[in-house]
Amino acid sequence: MFRKFTLFILIVLFASCAKDVELFIPYDNQPDPQAGLVTTSLTGVLTDTDGNPISAQEVYFGNASTQTDGFGVFHFSEVEVPVSHAPLQFDVPGYYINNPVLNANENGRAFVRIILRERVQTASFDASGSSTVDPDDNFSFQTENDMLRDENGDHYTGEVAVFSARFDPTNISDFRQIPGNWFGENLMEEEAVLEPFAAFVLEMEDLNGQALSLKSDNPLIANVRVPAAIASEAPSEIGLWLYDAGSGLWTETAQAFLNGDFYEAEINQLGTWAFARGHDYVEIEGVTRDDDSRGFVHAGLSIRFEAGNYCAAIYVDDEGSYALRIPANTNLVLDLLNDCEESVYMTSLSGFDVNTVLPPVIVDQADAWQTYVRGRLINCNDQPLESAYAWISSGDWTKPVLVNADGSFQAHVSSCGATLYTLQGVSLSGDALSLSLSHSLYQQAELGSINVCPDIPEAFSGFNVDGEEFLSLETEATMDADVLHFEEADQNLQFSLATTPGVPGEYQVLAINQQFGPYSEDEIQSMDVKVVLETFGVSENHLEGTINGYFTDTDGNDHWVFGRFRSANPL
Repeated sequence: MFRKFTLFILIVLFASCAKDVELFIPYDNQPDPQAGLVTTSLTGVLTDTDGNPISAQEVYFGNASTQTDGFGVFHFSEVEVPVSHAPLQFDVPGYYINNPVLNANENGRAFVRIILRERVQTASFDASGSSTVDPDDNFSFQTENDMLRDENGDHYTGEVAVFSARFDPTNISDFRQIPGNWFGENLMEEEAVLEPFAAFVLEMEDLNGQALSLKSDNPLIANVRVPAAIASEAPSEIGLWLYDAGSGLWTETAQAFLNGDFYEAEINQLGTWAFARGHDYVEIEGVTRDDDSRGFVHAGLSIRFEAGNYCAAIYVDDEGSYALRIPANTNLVLDLLNDCEESVYMTSLSGFDVNTVLPPVIVDQADAWQTYVRGRLINCNDQPLESAYAWISSGDWTKPVLVNADGSFQAHVSSCGATLYTLQGVSLSGDALSLSLSHSLYQQAELGSINVCPDIPEAFSGFNVDGEEFLSLETEATMDADVLHFEEADQNLQFSLATTPGVPGEYQVLAINQQFGPYSEDEIQSMDVKVVLETFGVSENHLEGTINGYFTDTDGNDHWVFGRFRSANPL
């Protein structure tokens, strides 16, 4: 049922706010879920709407499964999945379903960020008679007696707990919380990309928390408000679509009708529904780059209709590439988003009737991303980690950046209103973490090797300055009044702290006796270097902690210093 496209050269101007190639290049790719399997990799993050990670959650992809870690991150390496339509499946108690579907391709390294909306009770009613239930101002429904069935299929007439949410397809956060990838089958059994005007989820339980279902021949009437921003574009009659969690597809079941600002429809099944137009589709693909030709890692990319409702909101892969389905012969708007979900590049897309390669999206880094970081994760034996990621955060956002085969990683970093970003190396094969490093956002950073190791030797200091590491196994800590002096035997690093004896915590490095790698006190003009003492002032314990910050040399250049240490001598 998937249609083959007749290919021909399509030349069209690409209107944008950045530097672009002037041609669209058609390509031959038939997106058929039945065409076979591809081997692909996937990294993802599972969070709630506040950005809190959902950990220890089983996730299924193709014939493989894994669990989210403490950051909510999961990873699949080289899994066989259906080409162009690969559902990601999981079921988290207490949240509505939001299973995404990937447009999978061979040897891909895709990224997804999944936001789950908390499943909360919004209303209740007595099932023994007719009721009008109003969970909120944007959604209501009417029920009748003999409508509900319990888990055994028997007629249920008791008290009903209602769980519901209405989604606004003009709001990208709401849009990301709706399951699937807006691809499905219409009433004519033809595949289509959806243009949503409203969506909602409706579930019900009895007093014991057991799921209830609707009697198929006695539907309820649902009324859902169309967002004001697209109300004038809403058609008077529109398709009613149900999401199938098993296949990841939307299925058109009937028609709905506009009544004022609300769509009204008969619902014969509880679940997630959408009021949407189905469109024939084409595929587009392209790359995103900064002005130094570096790809944006896991940047958001959205496609919306001119009225403002979205039809796609994905993330580019770790090379800045993307591929997705869009409505054919329809004028659309493409947005590239930074880590804060702010549009940093916007362009209009004229209606395409063939699969198309878009010209590169090229964005000046300084306009959208405050810095570019590059580094390498190593294990306890100083060997590169092949299965790990760098966890980067700034302000309210976070993202994992998967390492390459040599342990290296690179990414652009947005400020999102913050002045610092933090970074931590995480092993995917265990619970090993590196230090949590932080630095200002206004410069590029070559981080060098970052040790991801759960244990350090009895006497150890490992530091990086400007990405160049230096190590020592002979470290001394001495106390002079309330000033702590720390010094490596080779004097590659010396610093002093004004401390409160016996109190762990964060302390500022004093402007005396500094030596950071090749930079001596005479070469340091100013600094903002902090030391966190994890164990301190107990005679039987060695001094242990981390150092992190940056300093400015006499020529005005900034340098990043970070590391971890444990003294050879107890204090």
